[in-house]
Amino acid sequence: MSGLEYKTERRRRNLTQVALAALVGVRQATISARERDEINITKEAELAIKSLPFPKQNSKDIAPEP
Repeated sequence: MSGLEYKTERRRRNLTQVALAALVGVRQATISARERDEINITKEAELAIKSLPFPKQNSKDIAPEP
């Protein structure tokens, strides 16, 4: 997983770097370094972020089908 993919997964879950860091038990600087490809993203880190739930959507937030 690349840093960009990691960042995309975080954003899809509407999480800040600080919030994600707290959830997975690392420092915010670690999240930042992963997103900038400064450190490798382990399979464990990839699985951890992918296991987090997506935010719930309200029915009013969903666009109607055309």
